[in-house]
Order: sequence, then C-alpha cells, then structure tokens
Amino acid sequence: MHTDKKIKSMWFKALFWLTVYIAIFSTGLISDIKLNGFMAFFSILIGSFLFIYSLALTMIAGRTLKKFAHTKEGEFIPDRFIDRGIYGCMRHPMHLGIGLLPLAIALMSANSVIILASGWGLAATFGFVLLIEEPEAIEKYQDQYIDYMKKTPAFSISLQCVMNTKR
Repeated sequence: MHTDKKIKSMWFKALFWLTVYIAIFSTGLISDIKLNGFMAFFSILIGSFLFIYSLALTMIAGRTLKKFAHTKEGEFIPDRFIDRGIYGCMRHPMHLGIGLLPLAIALMSANSVIILASGWGLAATFGFVLLIEEPEAIEKYQDQYIDYMKKTPAFSISLQCVMNTKR
C-alpha cells in the first residue's frame, strides 16, 4: 500500500473509532435512566468482566503483532501475515477488544440508554472489519488470507482462545 494511502487509511480508521465512541457515550447526555438493584449489580459485574476481557484481547493481539507481524521497528501497520498466537483462533482479536470496550463501559455505567447505544458500537465494529479491514487484508495477502478466512473465524469470544495463545 502506498504511503499516502496508508496515512489516509490510518486517519480514517482513527476518526471512525472516535466517532463511534462519541456517538455511543453522548447518548448518556440525552437520558440518564439507570438500572437499579440486582440489574445494576449484574450489569456492573458483566461490564467489569468484559472490560478486562477487551483489554486482554487488545493487549495480547498487540503483543502478538509486535512479535510476529512487524519486521521494521516502530512500524504501526503489520508488514507480515500472521496466523499464530491469538490470530490462530480468530482473525480480528484487537478489533473485537476495541468493539467490546464501549459495551463494557456502558454496562459498568448501568445507564440503560448507553447500554442500548453500545449495541450499535458492536454493529459498527463488525461492519468496519467486514467492509474495511478484510478487503485490505485480502488485497495485501491475497490467497494466503483467503485460505485463512476459510479456516479461522473473524471473531471468537472463547476464553480458551485468549488463554491458549501459544500456537
């Protein structure tokens, strides 16, 4: 990918995620309908678990990319195809982590409007991966990535996938 195109793509992606997060959390300004009692406790508990899980996904994916997918020091975009570690059980662990983070924060807020809006954040994550990331990966890695798509799901919420990253 040409350098100018890489920079434009990175800016587009950064603005996309910023817009998604702002759209989700600005709904809390519209209405502050809080869950209460057991529902609030359950929401905060699940949100806390998802928060830790999303950070773990993002950190493990980042470390795996740094170790196996970057040949140049300080390079942000992977320059080598990777299908090991956490990428052996899902194609987009970092995006899943980024996508689950707003849901986790929404659940921890126990604000029902933000929780509902965070569903759109997950939908945006899946759309972003399928419409932007996957075509870029196919263009870059061609048949190797198409074969990878056939045997590896885009996302997996399996704890075993996160815990067993020694592939």
